Amino acid sequence: MKKIILFSILYFTIVSCSNQLFNYALQKYGIYDDNVSLKKIKYKEKEIIFLPMHHIGTEKFYVNVNNKIDSLSKSNYFFFTEKVNMKDSEKKI
Repeated sequence: MKKIILFSILYFTIVSCSNQLFNYALQKYGIYDDNVSLKKIKYKEKEIIFLPMHHIGTEKFYVNVNNKIDSLSKSNYFFFTEKVNMKDSEKKI
């Protein structure tokens, strides 16, 4: 009987702590952030603006990203994304 009680207490402790650790890790990596922070790199007259992204985020985060991309594209910025694949017939010169 004591082993069952000890196991139950140990199990619930591990489950509750792991959930808190998981949420802490997600919060640390910005998964719950609502805004994306732009990072600018300048060299002479050239400028690169980096939008740090992650694959899991809140809806507000992705709305904010979309708004910033729209505003930067209106300022004549070009965008490069990862793993964009096109067929040769779809490529434009």
